[in-house]
Amino acid sequence: MRPIHALLLATSIWGLTFSLIQDALRELDPVLFVCLRFALAAPFALLLFRKRVHLADRAVMRKGVLLGLSLYAGYMLQTIGLLHTTAARSGLFTSLCVVFVPLLLAIMQRRRPRGGVLLALALVGLGLGLLNPGALQGDWGPTALGDFLTSLAALSFAVQVLLMDRLPGKGEAYTLNFWQISTVAVLAAFSLPFRDLSEQSYGPVVWLALLFCGILATVVALGLQVRYQPEVAPEKAAVVYTMEPVFAALFAWAWLGQALSPLEWAGGVLLCSGLWVIELNRNHLRALRNRLLS
Repeated sequence: MRPIHALLLATSIWGLTFSLIQDALRELDPVLFVCLRFALAAPFALLLFRKRVHLADRAVMRKGVLLGLSLYAGYMLQTIGLLHTTAARSGLFTSLCVVFVPLLLAIMQRRRPRGGVLLALALVGLGLGLLNPGALQGDWGPTALGDFLTSLAALSFAVQVLLMDRLPGKGEAYTLNFWQISTVAVLAAFSLPFRDLSEQSYGPVVWLALLFCGILATVVALGLQVRYQPEVAPEKAAVVYTMEPVFAALFAWAWLGQALSPLEWAGGVLLCSGLWVIELNRNHLRALRNRLLS
């Protein structure tokens, strides 16, 4: 498999998860879904990458647990958000993580964003305006709560990206991933007593979503990313990853019959254009990050 095709496959897998999860949430509580998804993923990650996971490294374990806190918040907000928005919109709003990263970096360095970042923010702002045309009049629409929760999830994912850069333990991607996954599973399990789980169903749709998200999306797709991304130019990899909301919209249409309106498509195109500007401006972000972390 060519490296660029491997990354495209991983991105398409992530794009399909939005539709599968939303379908499963008709029968299963979102917190329980997150718990089962990551409880299933953890042993598979350990089994599949057993030669690369070093459980005895306490420093990497602590970093993985800390990263898992942000990951837990992100996946919990994203999954609950799917109860209140469409799968396609969830994919679009999750992709705001790409925008939040340079914004948080600028805040941490106490300087205003500049260059391509400002252009990207303008495009994303226009895109969000088209996705929520009634917002200025106070009419947020039926998906407002889900869109808001998913935006917070994107912010949590951005925090996780920055923590990955700042904390020690680089070169231990597989070990970090195992501890991240395990932390999410444990935290979700501790959250279950606060949920009403009296009426849950475990039909084929639920098991398909759990197996796909737990094994393919969380373990296999990440393995493809870790294995092949070093062989792909950063600019090409960036463009591939910004295809995730596109795949989310296509699969939402094919799997759930959810179609974006022309206005939503226009907003999505503008938002994705902003993401491409951010990702293709990666050299500036890398320099900014290096100054911050030096």
